[in-house]
Amino acid sequence: MTFFVEGVSKGSIPTRAAAISFRLFLAFFPGIIILLSIIPLIPIDDFQVQLFDAIKSYFPGDTFSLIEDTLHDLINKKHNTLLSIGFILMVYYASDSINAILMGFNESYHLPTIHPELSTFINDGLPDTWEQQPGLDPLNATDATADGDNDGRSNLLEFQQGTDPTTYESSPTHLLLTFEGLQDNEHPEDYFAGGVGTLGSRSGPDYGITFTNPVTAAIDADAGGSGNFGGEPSPNTTLGFQTNSWMNVASGFSGGLSFYYSNPNSDSSITIYAGPNRTGAVLAVLALPRTPFNGQPDPSGTLSPFVVANVEFQGLAHSVDFSGLAFSAYLDDLKLYAIALPAGPASNLAQTVPTLPPLVMLGLAVILTALGVRQGRRQP
Repeated sequence: MTFFVEGVSKGSIPTRAAAISFRLFLAFFPGIIILLSIIPLIPIDDFQVQLFDAIKSYFPGDTFSLIEDTLHDLINKKHNTLLSIGFILMVYYASDSINAILMGFNESYHLPTIHPELSTFINDGLPDTWEQQPGLDPLNATDATADGDNDGRSNLLEFQQGTDPTTYESSPTHLLLTFEGLQDNEHPEDYFAGGVGTLGSRSGPDYGITFTNPVTAAIDADAGGSGNFGGEPSPNTTLGFQTNSWMNVASGFSGGLSFYYSNPNSDSSITIYAGPNRTGAVLAVLALPRTPFNGQPDPSGTLSPFVVANVEFQGLAHSVDFSGLAFSAYLDDLKLYAIALPAGPASNLAQTVPTLPPLVMLGLAVILTALGVRQGRRQP
């Protein structure tokens, strides 16, 4: 009894019944059209006249005159086109009704809904449809741990990160952005994508990361800037935000992100999207409660201290919306958990070691060798 009651109460029975009734109701009107259209075609002597008189006898007084012309046209005049249209509509809506009945009775609260695009026959974590790619086999459980493109990531990790298991991609690495190097009141824009900020500051490595124009760097007032904050984890530059402020990551990042923020004025949030420019599926929303006020001024700065926040998610993200932090917050030490980068340092704080061209190095080696030989000859 409990099984039956639970199935009825939680199985959306009224909704499915209403769907079936509505589709049957739609099929009723084409049926009437067909019925009226075949009356003039019935090959019985005086059938149309007798039907007309019978209908007329049901109407009192002169009320029949209101529909007399219309009824005479329907009963006596052949409407072949209307018959064809009615027949097609009736077949369509009748089939739709039968399909609704089958779908309604084919579902149950007690039966799980199967999603073919996510099903896996051998339960290796990889959907069978995803394993149709070259080098993968839906019936082989070991290919979940295999690395066919030799990029350091298993096929299971490639699926979770949304990357191509057949194409070599540089291994993901942590990336820390401290925003040092940007000038006060400068918009980063392409600074972290091998370009320049709006005031001419140049970045080092190309991370493929861009910020929309409302995002603005601020330097702590104690260091000569305009920022009214204190206690930033990596002095002295942070980022401030306005509406329509977001970050794009061209190669995408996965796993999660973390940062320090100061926002004593209001609760806020950030949103992580699968696509660039705040498009695609929402992978995560991180709520950011308001922070303490004037708690770590170093020695001045009322927006302090900075509090750490982090969020983890599944999939590959390409943009982060910071609009929720607009006008009243500063952010520092933004860390992306796993991002595919070209060979090079994993932080904009890393110093690049200068290298000499190969020909110059070869020349130096020859000179040093000659000097060594000459010095050896001078010794007794």
